[in-house]
Amino acid sequence: MWLVFVDGPANCTPAYLSARQNNLKVMTIWFDRIAHSDGDKHILCKNKDPKNIISQVKELIPSEAILGFIGFTDSMIPIAGLLNSTLEIPGPYSYEKALMSKNKLSMRELLKDDPFNPKFFPLYYENESLNDLEKFRKYDFNVPWIIKPIFGHASIGVRKISSFDELKNTMPELHDANSKMLESIYGLDENYIRNVKSTFLLESYFEGAEFSVELLILNEKIFPLEVCSKSEMKEPYFEEVTYVAPAEISTELREILFGHATQIVKKMGINNTCAHVEFRWNGQQSCFLDIGLRAGGGGLTHKLIEISSGRQLFSAWFKALKNTSHEISLKSSSKNTALLYLAQIGSGGTILRFNLDKIPAELLALMEEYQLFNQPGDQLTGYPNYSGLPGYVLYRIDQKTSKDEKFKIQNLIFESAKYFDPQYEV
Repeated sequence: MWLVFVDGPANCTPAYLSARQNNLKVMTIWFDRIAHSDGDKHILCKNKDPKNIISQVKELIPSEAILGFIGFTDSMIPIAGLLNSTLEIPGPYSYEKALMSKNKLSMRELLKDDPFNPKFFPLYYENESLNDLEKFRKYDFNVPWIIKPIFGHASIGVRKISSFDELKNTMPELHDANSKMLESIYGLDENYIRNVKSTFLLESYFEGAEFSVELLILNEKIFPLEVCSKSEMKEPYFEEVTYVAPAEISTELREILFGHATQIVKKMGINNTCAHVEFRWNGQQSCFLDIGLRAGGGGLTHKLIEISSGRQLFSAWFKALKNTSHEISLKSSSKNTALLYLAQIGSGGTILRFNLDKIPAELLALMEEYQLFNQPGDQLTGYPNYSGLPGYVLYRIDQKTSKDEKFKIQNLIFESAKYFDPQYEV
């Protein structure tokens, strides 16, 4: 039996290893270039046409042997869902569920009666038309709002605003960023792109700490795996800078977040997939932010979970896809703290260097792994025309030896920025 991984991922060796451990073979579909050869078979697709992709797949493996097409990044979830639906593969997720998960307006409408859904309004902006914007002039901007594309990824085009003039002035920039961002998402037809390109979501801003909830939904059972705390870049943008697993929170809050995430995936009707669900918590109530049918943190949540608890996210998922009657065990076997630092682009520019040669030995001792996706001479752009993640570093903090875990984590974040954020030419 086969799994088909759509466009990689380049940093997801455990997914390939977990497939082999479950006696499954992996075909990898690549677009533009083949990044690595961890799979058993590969195809390089020159376009996004699903008929062309399926034709190439069928030349190498029979469609009845495929357990599912899986995307590991937001931009590949729709095409993976489309291929599952086209070949009528029941798992991991259909095209309908893939689009539902990524369409923020659809999710808000699905959850409109739930207390963790914020106040929201669709906003249409096309060809620099202010007609639809004018009706928002009367809204109360004494409290901040969030403006975001209804279909997107990596927090591209998400801004915090505090006045009608700020809303009006930021729309051309966000519309342009949204149009460029949609070009990087595979599996959307022209009509769908036309509809979502000019549709934005205005939401009431919810102040609070941010968390992600990681779930597995297998054979109609929901397994809560971990709650991760997150930190963000400076406003007005909202891409995460770090993930820490497990989050240092009370058992009560953990159960509240698990409960809300479970409620959401049940309403969506998804099965046999992992889910990355994001919330804010203000000390009294939660606010749902977003959901991805993938491992979060640039596809790295599986490693955070494994380091912090010993649970094997991919192994359990693939085992369930292979044998739906098999009972899955996801008990914790270790207690560590895992920290993921995502390198920040900042304002962008031409990369002069990274400072990896200057990393001190005490920092290297805590590193589980790191990757850089750029090199000196590359050109990067900051938000809103975000050009991608420069790299990451993953740390393991043994709780038995950590006397002051909070201080150590904050120090690691500070140190990581010095060595893993790109330094630009002046």
